[in-house]
Amino acid sequence: MPRELSQDVLLKPIVGASLLSSVGSLPLHLVPLIVVTLIADSRASVWHAGWVASAILFGQLSTALALPAFGMYNVDRRLAIAASGLLIFGLAISNGPEYLITLTGWFLVGQCCGVLSYLGTMAASRFTHPVYAFSLRLAIVLVFAGCVSGMLQLSGMLTSYRSLLTLIIIALVPVLIWGIVLHKQLDGREGDEYRKIRRFEIGSFAGLLITYLFFVGQTGYLAYAVQQAVGRGMTFESTVLCLALMKISAGVWILCSAHLGHKATGSTRFWYLTLTLIAAIVALSYSRDIVVFFLALLAIEMTLNKLSARLQAAIVAVRPESTGRWLTGVMLLGAACGPPLNGFMISIGLEGVFVLISVLSALGPLIWQVLYASSANMMESNREVVATASAK
Repeated sequence: MPRELSQDVLLKPIVGASLLSSVGSLPLHLVPLIVVTLIADSRASVWHAGWVASAILFGQLSTALALPAFGMYNVDRRLAIAASGLLIFGLAISNGPEYLITLTGWFLVGQCCGVLSYLGTMAASRFTHPVYAFSLRLAIVLVFAGCVSGMLQLSGMLTSYRSLLTLIIIALVPVLIWGIVLHKQLDGREGDEYRKIRRFEIGSFAGLLITYLFFVGQTGYLAYAVQQAVGRGMTFESTVLCLALMKISAGVWILCSAHLGHKATGSTRFWYLTLTLIAAIVALSYSRDIVVFFLALLAIEMTLNKLSARLQAAIVAVRPESTGRWLTGVMLLGAACGPPLNGFMISIGLEGVFVLISVLSALGPLIWQVLYASSANMMESNREVVATASAK
């Protein structure tokens, strides 16, 4: 995209791409509600319900790897329309009577979400001001997810799995149409750089392994946050409203931070974010009060976005020649493995073990910072925001 174009000319395509990207991220944000609704509706056991999150993530992983592998560095309007249509179709067939049909539908949804998320990432990375573009994209994703979560609860559509799917489709269609209308294909000048084969090194593997474990622990823990809170005696309605309000608050905070141009730097930020995330995980695990539940969930959402961003930016900065092209796939793979692992732990009465796994995985960014921070400038703001957008 030419840099000479004015901000007004560039802003509409970014808004359109952000709207489409928010649709691509929505199913993962709704995983806690999908899991608890499947269990309550007797559609799946506790363990089997977690595989829905994995089906979505493996679908996203397949397109996240396939698009750059086949040299597709832009998603044009026709492909965006096709992905949108297949996404709605996938949601519809996930209401099938058999569990395997449900997983197949969500896998197809994940593939389409991967295309739309890829569209948003590529559009924001070529914006004149990428820091603002990625912040805008992430803020829209969180606010939209929070609004849909609130609508699901306030409308009473969480009473059954069929009702859940119905409202999701109703919410997605106008956003998809609006995003497609505003969407504009970008140029592909970076294509040759993306096609270059990079040398893989031991340091690259270590960084990718830490990233994988981080997303296993965090995504797996959050997938069952609502279900576990209900099991401790909280009402389902109050926990869902907390989830919705948390996402909206986090989205507004991120957008305000972008407008204010806030740049958090310094190695101590890793310690601060790590300790905050661990404290929030422990507080959420034992919370029986709805206020504590909300504050802990909000702290996790904010610190997780920042900490995962800094981890990814640090890894790419240290080994840019080999990690960049695989980082998104590793994140999705970790996020896909976490929910079924936690579901299995819960089903055999070892939910406390996975809380410990989540706490230990939260130390990953700090470990990487201690070992490798001295070898690269890890806090470059553009890389930080790009990494945040990739995680969503």
